[in-house]
Amino acid sequence: METKENEKFQEESDQGYWTEYEDENGRKYYYHYPSGTTTWDLPDDFSVLDKSSQSLIAAPTEKDFQVTAGSAVLWVEVLDENSGQVYFFNENTGETSWERPSEMVLAVGGTEDAFTLDFTVPEVVNMIDAAKGARTIWDRLTSVFPEATSISPLVRINVLEPLADPKPARQRFTRQEADEVDWGTSLVFFAFTEPMPHSERLLVEENAHPRRSRLSMARVKFQRDISKWHAVLSDSFFGFPQHYQGASEFHVDWSSGPDRYMITREILPTMGWKRQFQFYAYAANKFHVLQSLKPVAYKIVKGYYIPAENGWKCLFGFYAFEDQVPGSNKYYVQFQDDPFFRIRMGVARSVHLGWKDCLEFYALDVPIVGTTRISVHYNVRSIDSEDIYPEQHKLALTTHTSGMWEHLFDFYAFPAYSVELCL
Repeated sequence: METKENEKFQEESDQGYWTEYEDENGRKYYYHYPSGTTTWDLPDDFSVLDKSSQSLIAAPTEKDFQVTAGSAVLWVEVLDENSGQVYFFNENTGETSWERPSEMVLAVGGTEDAFTLDFTVPEVVNMIDAAKGARTIWDRLTSVFPEATSISPLVRINVLEPLADPKPARQRFTRQEADEVDWGTSLVFFAFTEPMPHSERLLVEENAHPRRSRLSMARVKFQRDISKWHAVLSDSFFGFPQHYQGASEFHVDWSSGPDRYMITREILPTMGWKRQFQFYAYAANKFHVLQSLKPVAYKIVKGYYIPAENGWKCLFGFYAFEDQVPGSNKYYVQFQDDPFFRIRMGVARSVHLGWKDCLEFYALDVPIVGTTRISVHYNVRSIDSEDIYPEQHKLALTTHTSGMWEHLFDFYAFPAYSVELCL
């Protein structure tokens, strides 16, 4: 039997609620679950799931939906002399906030300031293109989900670990970005926001002393857990209890003193931890696109945190998959450092002398809800040209090219809303 929190979640979900998205031009539209209705206009009955009360609430006013995606959003930490607390100041808009903004880009002096100055939050594709792309993937999945009538959007789940107070070892599971002050990202995956055939709901719960999360399934009972947990329905998601095409295996481990839970991809649990169950979702990682101007060059850096490098600046970031999910291709990134560092990228490795493997990832070849289009441009030196630049590729957020660059191909990934530096 499901818990009262689970029953309440199901009851509120059956009532239906709206989710806000943006197209590639920054225009907002609204998606209704479970009917699948979309509209450009703010619905009169617009409601969302509130994290604190775990109930449906009315939508904020239109001015509360001011979004800064598509432009650099620079925030700095400021000490309030009266209270002694730190607040956040947006150097572009003058906005202040006591809570660390989810789209925060670190802006500090020296190398770090130059490194993040041009950071851009990629814009998501419009709902028309996303619907077409989802249908394309749906056609490929008829053998896996024969009874499905619609495909649920994917949402990024962040597994966070404590930075300021790391003991006892514990984690939080949330859709929110890590604040990078008290909590840092250790693992990322994508899961469904709504039920899919053969999927099960994974309920995220929290305990505040010390702050930590529990991940539970209705079919799995925690006999030795004596802690009191508070359901966080807005962070809950749907995954598969068994392996499906492209889904990666995750394990949930438990330890006592106090009751704590860990999501891991390790085959065996850590000493002192007991394995509870496994689930399947789409494993992902974060990638940063960097640019150098002298000489003009680009590179891709993998990881949740990156060091600021002299002569380089971070243009944008994205999340791509670690395994081949439906509708995706595998991309290889290679590099050369003679006469300077440069990269090439494609669905196949280059066999030409000098190119070395750098990294690889899986990205979608069609758009779905929440993704952004990333274009790959190339510059190939011609034997008939006096151009001093040797062969290389770059990643951009537009198909428009100029000068020595030509458009090669596009892929689709999930945008990163911040860049976090190793300071």
